[in-house]
Amino acid sequence: MILIASITLCACNNGGAQSNSATKNSTEQVDSDTIVPKNFAELQHEYRDLKNSIRADSARIESVEQSLKDSNSELDNKVDKRLVYVLVGICILLLLLVVISLCGIHSLQKSKSKIKSTIASLENAINRLKDEGAVSNNRASVCAVHDYRDDIDYLQRQIDALKKKGDLQNVSKKEPTRESESDYKKTPLPAKDIKSGYFGVNDNRGRIGKVYMSATEEAVFQYFVKADGLVEFEPFSVKRIKSISSIRCAVNITEGSLQDATDMKVIKRGQAVQREQNGQKYWEVLYPAEVKLK
Repeated sequence: MILIASITLCACNNGGAQSNSATKNSTEQVDSDTIVPKNFAELQHEYRDLKNSIRADSARIESVEQSLKDSNSELDNKVDKRLVYVLVGICILLLLLVVISLCGIHSLQKSKSKIKSTIASLENAINRLKDEGAVSNNRASVCAVHDYRDDIDYLQRQIDALKKKGDLQNVSKKEPTRESESDYKKTPLPAKDIKSGYFGVNDNRGRIGKVYMSATEEAVFQYFVKADGLVEFEPFSVKRIKSISSIRCAVNITEGSLQDATDMKVIKRGQAVQREQNGQKYWEVLYPAEVKLK
């Protein structure tokens, strides 16, 4: 628009100049025809004025063109700046997206490592529980086999003692040998033949197969005869019951921790009954004893 206005202005000036010159020429012609020719100096002066006018118009046009160029350069600079701002904004957004993605990946890796460590700890715990279960089962089996062997040994000693006693009675009732008497005294009697005694270790079924007359190292419970084939029992040492994996079949702990206990108090005695299976007698826990650990 500025360019069009400048061109129009120049055209108007040129038109005015031409009309003035034409008027002057016609006037000069009329004057020359009618009156007298003008002076040559005046013509030169008019020529110079016209030339100056043309120069002024050219300068004006150049200034308009320069202003147009400046406007175009300013517009270009503005466009370039806006483009730069847009590109910078896009770069910042991309950088933010990259940072957010890296943070998300880092958090996912952390959670993944935590999940892996949790799974590994759970697997270790499961394997440890399996191992402990296998060990406890093995211990229970060993205890059961050990109890049966003790029962067999006990019965064998009873049979040998009875045989020796019968042989001694047949040979001589007045002079029994000291060796036979000592063997007989060493043989533990059944629980129903004495008023009190000691039980050995129970198995995981609550069965007790070994009976002692005194508190030996293998004794765990002390029993008291209540009737034929029925006794009450109680543990007499915290140290003894700590080493037995199946002790909870015969002892109910009402208070305290078995691992940390140093002393105990018997709240209620347990009961056991004598049973027989395949010609073999054993004691079976009816009610476990109740103790409080300290």
